[in-house]
Amino acid sequence: MRISTDFASLEFFYSLACFTFILSGVFCAVVRWCHMCHPFDERGDFFYPARRQMTFFYAALVLQFPYVLCPSDADAWFYVRSFGILFYPVCFAMAFHRYFQMGKMRRNLSSVLYFFLPFLLLGTLSLMVLFCKNEFLVVNKLVWECIMGGLSILFSFRLVQENRWLVRMVDDHHTQNYSNDSDFPFVFASKVIYLPMTFLLVMWVVFLADSRTLKAVIDLLVTVWNVMFLCKILHPNKIIHTEEDKECMAIMEKENLQRVLQESASLEEMTPIPVESRIGGGR
Repeated sequence: MRISTDFASLEFFYSLACFTFILSGVFCAVVRWCHMCHPFDERGDFFYPARRQMTFFYAALVLQFPYVLCPSDADAWFYVRSFGILFYPVCFAMAFHRYFQMGKMRRNLSSVLYFFLPFLLLGTLSLMVLFCKNEFLVVNKLVWECIMGGLSILFSFRLVQENRWLVRMVDDHHTQNYSNDSDFPFVFASKVIYLPMTFLLVMWVVFLADSRTLKAVIDLLVTVWNVMFLCKILHPNKIIHTEEDKECMAIMEKENLQRVLQESASLEEMTPIPVESRIGGGR
């Protein structure tokens, strides 16, 4: 793989766009992992159930780094244009399941393969693109395109299942008046319900169009979306319904208020009285 050093070419724009995209992912991963709003951090698994998954998926964008080093390399380009159609079906299926269904992924063989297979493939291909001198993807381009496209369709089946379940839940909350203590985040679900299919469609357009310029534009747009979506999920989107949760949050808020008042009182005691005030008091 020959690293590009021409900084005045169109390839540099492609490289810079992808690098910006990767940086946004790393930045969002760090913030998503390190920050939880107080006092919700005391029950992080309830209010941020998909925090670990989103951290991983943000950070996994670094797998596109070989394209940053050499956007003109044919293998690097084929790899990175195939990245989205493999990555996003698994990304959204896992994150949506964890967040909306509030359950751990089933640890059977199919679930394990569903998670590890795409990232094992992407990681292996990224290393091969990075260190192999001979082109191995474009030599059998049509075969690899069929493999990537077929795997993407296979991975998308589970995403469709998760999305159909979410659509059904949103429709049920539209048409029925529930009396149970469900903690389903209806408002947030209504806003992101079509997000997975939109991303998957865009990634398929990049894959089929085979255009580096389109890829660069999409990278910059998704960079902005990464940050905007991070801001959206930093604050919990879950509403507390059960009496137990309400009582627990009331206790935490009361404890926080008492702590703030104690800190304010301690700060006032530690603050020295100005000399002028002491002299005026003596008079």
